[in-house]
Amino acid sequence: MSAHAFDLATEYGKDTYVSLKHAGSRTLVRMFALKGWANGVFAKLPGFGPSTADAISQKIFSLVPEKIPSRLTDYRDRFDHHLLLVVSGSERAATAQLLREVFAGPEHEGDFFECDADEAQSATLIRFGVASATSRYYVMHRAEASAMVTFDVALRRDDEDWLERLPEEIADQLLESAYFGHFFCHVLHQDHVAKKGVDPVALKKRMTQLLVDRGAAVPAEHNFGRIYPAPEQLVAHYRELDPLNMFNAGVGETSAKKGWG
Repeated sequence: MSAHAFDLATEYGKDTYVSLKHAGSRTLVRMFALKGWANGVFAKLPGFGPSTADAISQKIFSLVPEKIPSRLTDYRDRFDHHLLLVVSGSERAATAQLLREVFAGPEHEGDFFECDADEAQSATLIRFGVASATSRYYVMHRAEASAMVTFDVALRRDDEDWLERLPEEIADQLLESAYFGHFFCHVLHQDHVAKKGVDPVALKKRMTQLLVDRGAAVPAEHNFGRIYPAPEQLVAHYRELDPLNMFNAGVGETSAKKGWG
């Protein structure tokens, strides 16, 4: 998780963070359901819009005092990227020793600490809150934005260059970006907000091609849906499973016609 994603989560994912920490997941589900219902009502009223409930929630939770553990904010200020490791009790000492050895070398910049219970919970919830933070940012900046452009991408197993460097002509079309992911499986989530006037479909295709050119797999976790073209070997698998094309026609940009016609 990047330091910037950390900041987005604490500002635009604060309702998720606070609700989960103090009320639990069931309350969060109810709160999201209520917010969705309220947005539907507001959308039908003159002078309001489909994101009014989000704006209200954002304002209310911005006033809620919530102190993030100081060691987390200290690391946020010191380092651009953060890795959260969850290890079993039996592996705790060995992991700590390994990290001490890694960061002892002058070629490795970084540091680590072992979280107490509150720090562990807070770090986990902040990481969880990143997933909704960019969506909230988009909702709160609709006047400046055209759409969300999101990816889940698996980098090559031998790819050591995790930091995406977008060409200037693409970066200039983005209002906001957040990067977060999973360490051992090389899967990254990249959530972008495209600026007003930008064609999000064309932008996504261009950005997808950049990832493919790097040898990355897109998508990584969430299947192809109607967004990504499935590779030929997977299409052959689909046809073998469903020769009449009756069950999920059109998935992976395949034919939507009966019998794959």
